[in-house]
Amino acid sequence: MRKIFLLLLLTSIAFSAIPDGYYDNASGLSGTALKAALHDIIDGHTEYSYDFLWTGLKYTDEDPNNSSNFILIYTGRSLSKTQAYPDWNREHVWAKSHGDFGNTPPCGTDMHHLRPSDVSVNGDRGNKDFDNGGTQHSEATGCYYDADSWEPRDEVKGDIARSMFYMTVRYEGDNDELDLELVDYTPTSGPNFGKLSTLLAWHVQDPVSDFERTRNDRVYSYQHNRNPFIDHPEYVSYIWGGEVPNELGAPVAKSASNIDSTSFTANWSMVTSATGYKLYVSDNSGFTSLLSQYDPKILADTLEMITGLTPETDYYYKLKAYDEDSESAFSNVVNLTTLAGSGTVTPPDTGNIHIETFANFPETGSSYINGTFTGQDGSTWSYDQCRGDVQISDETPCLGKGRTPEASITSGAISGGIGTLSFQYKQAYSTGVNLDVYVNDTKVATVTSSNETGTIKESGLIDVNVADPLVIKFVQSSGESGQVAIDNVSWTSYPVSIDPVIPNNFWVGDAYPNPFNSSCTLPLKLSMDSQTKVALYDLLGNERKILFEGLMRRGYHDIHVNGSDLSTGMYLIKVDHTNGSVLRKVLLIK
Repeated sequence: MRKIFLLLLLTSIAFSAIPDGYYDNASGLSGTALKAALHDIIDGHTEYSYDFLWTGLKYTDEDPNNSSNFILIYTGRSLSKTQAYPDWNREHVWAKSHGDFGNTPPCGTDMHHLRPSDVSVNGDRGNKDFDNGGTQHSEATGCYYDADSWEPRDEVKGDIARSMFYMTVRYEGDNDELDLELVDYTPTSGPNFGKLSTLLAWHVQDPVSDFERTRNDRVYSYQHNRNPFIDHPEYVSYIWGGEVPNELGAPVAKSASNIDSTSFTANWSMVTSATGYKLYVSDNSGFTSLLSQYDPKILADTLEMITGLTPETDYYYKLKAYDEDSESAFSNVVNLTTLAGSGTVTPPDTGNIHIETFANFPETGSSYINGTFTGQDGSTWSYDQCRGDVQISDETPCLGKGRTPEASITSGAISGGIGTLSFQYKQAYSTGVNLDVYVNDTKVATVTSSNETGTIKESGLIDVNVADPLVIKFVQSSGESGQVAIDNVSWTSYPVSIDPVIPNNFWVGDAYPNPFNSSCTLPLKLSMDSQTKVALYDLLGNERKILFEGLMRRGYHDIHVNGSDLSTGMYLIKVDHTNGSVLRKVLLIK
């Protein structure tokens, strides 16, 4: 197989892997109620073997300055990925003797608390509690220890604390799992760990870093659950500090779009009852200095184009919502890198993409209702046995389980036909989902979800290719299919024979959706007929799929990536063309 030299300058995309709505059920809560809600959100993660961690931790803890290396937690040493035991070992931050879970899933292999460590340092740390003080370690010179406690180096004290907060929330004793508890004393035994007050201080002393955010994203790509205290550091004070969140919820900052060499568009979720938003933009992750006009900028919309930027530069943005009386906590932080060169060109709007956001869906409660509403296409949509309190983005219909008649959503007659169809869906509760999709009474797809409560998933592109008139119907495949919310149904008009709009240069857009579950699409355009190759590579440089190879005609093209036979992880799409090569990153999450 051909190899890509990964030290080439990669074209970057903005990446913020918090799914829309992921923390909705925790909004406005504090104390034990917030702890319980977060447990339900992050419970039931995808499990891996202890042996897998030899590979997985090299990716999650990759050295940001050298992708061939990874970082050891206590010494901070950068170690080559070619090295193995006894050069390093897998450290349980929540020592496994505190609960006797060994190396067995889920506790014993949960990557949110497993970190690479020097073998000798790992041995000296042993099963000690965390606290300040003691003798300086001879090898990990930033660490101190005594008979019953361990103090890590300053650069990772917050990382350690947030791993411990995650563990005590993730493992609450249900589903035959351990009940892990943080206590404010040392030494400890059993499923207890100290010292809570010290960990709280470390959390404040060492704020969330870019490395920690990236690590959270990468663990999520494997386990499908996140560390909420990295995404929302304020949750720590809401649970253990006695603080109460403002009634105005924080917005969720979404991935940037339209990234070129000198500009990008910041995006975020709408907060109900907010008057507007305060957008902060910086060229450093600590926001110690802010861009002119964004210190902050007051906005009413949920997107903003930032211009006049420097090519190949890291930028960061976050925001707050506000009303007449108060403002929310900060959102999560989104990081992106502007492109090199003269930037991208946005293709013209051809008007052939349609979307139904269910903005007119009238239900908001937990009762299952039959009714109708006017869709964005102007037709009358109908629904049977649907509720409105399980949301993906704003108004969202949720189909019931085992209802009579069977729960369904049906469009009106859609003109213009459908080429491809896609939508978002979310398993609302513990029962798995099997949702059928019909076009004109012909089933075109079945989407599923199992053990992924609250996770927003993408259907991927469904090929329909039916001329008008037509009707779309979403229906539970059986009485055993669990409650499922659907939203953002989009489709392309059925193609007709027209002359294409010819672009005036070579352009490659960002793949969408990204992250993706089973399929994604890469848009590109050519100004002339050209020999072109588009291929998918893994991060080791192995060519996994040839997506197109041959003479590509001038005009706009969509390259479809089918990831059904691939494993979860980051991949690169490379476009080789007469005018050069372009790389795009995509993340497959199963």
